[in-house]
Parts: sequence; C-alpha cells; structure tokens
Amino acid sequence: MTVKGDARFIRHLRAGRGKAFNELVLGYKDRVFNLSYRFLGDWQEANELAREVFISLNKNIRSFRVQSGLSTRIYKITLDMCKSRLANLRSEKNKITAGAEEVPGTVNLRVLNAPNRLLEKKELEMSVQAAINALPEERKEVLLLRDIEGLSYREISEILAIEEKTLKLRLNKARQVLRDGLAGVIDV
Repeated sequence: MTVKGDARFIRHLRAGRGKAFNELVLGYKDRVFNLSYRFLGDWQEANELAREVFISLNKNIRSFRVQSGLSTRIYKITLDMCKSRLANLRSEKNKITAGAEEVPGTVNLRVLNAPNRLLEKKELEMSVQAAINALPEERKEVLLLRDIEGLSYREISEILAIEEKTLKLRLNKARQVLRDGLAGVIDV
C-alpha cells in the first residue's frame, strides 16, 4: 500500500471516512500482526494488540504530523504497544508465579495444555521465535523491522529515533546472537 506520506489520504482519515480507515487496516494489518507476533511470540496477544494499534491510530489520527510517513507512525505505535504489552505480561506472570507458590496444589495449565509433539516445522519456528524473544528489546526491534519487515535503514532510524550507525551495530549484534543461539538447530 502506498499511503505513506499521502496528505490526502490522511485528510480522509481525519474526516472519519470509513473507506479510508478500511484501506488503512487492509494495507497494514498483516504487517502490524506479524511484527506484533514476532515481538510478543504469542498469536492471541499479537492479534489483540493489532486491533488496539488500529483503534489507537483511528482515535489519534488528528494529531498525526503529515511530514512523517504513515508507515513510520504505524510501526512506531506497534513497537511502543508491544513493549508495553510485554512489560504487562511479565508483571502478570510474576504475580501468577508468586501466587502459585503460595497456594498448594496449584496446577500449571500451560503444561496440561501443551501438545504432545509438534511437527518439525513448528518446532523450528518455535526455536527461532524463542531465540528472537531472548533478544534484548532494542536488538529485537531492529532485527524485526529490518529482517522480517524489510524496512530500509533510513525508515528504521526514523521509527526508532536512532542513528543508522547505532542501528547497524544493534542489528549485527542481534544477528550474531541468533546465529549462536540457533547453531545446533539450523544451518546458519
């Protein structure tokens, strides 16, 4: 979709034209979901977050600066919401873990619900996702935006508000950690 920087399209969004919002969602839903899924590692959380991204965009479109690219704004909102959601999930997990220790006989539902054995492809995907999840957030976001989303260094630099030199350094470190972490799993 080529709505990036399209002032007319943004005016239609601001005017509340449903067709423009539908175009926005159709044009970016897969990218927002994929980035969310890769960042969070959970399909349901990513799906819910993607909906929240578009609700936030619709609600705040009037404050959008036309000079910035629309895709830049969308990726920035998505990453910010992913970081916030991840922090909330960690906090909830800590509360649940602490509560489970206090209550005797508490059952870990994730263990009960786990499938017996996943197919090889699914196991590989899970290994890669686990390696991505293990990355520090600043490296993960650069890796996802560049290698998964295919954004240019300039676009990523604008989204994250960092210099390209810093971006490239983070990306190289992230790739090296992935190579090391997946050395026994896949040929890298």
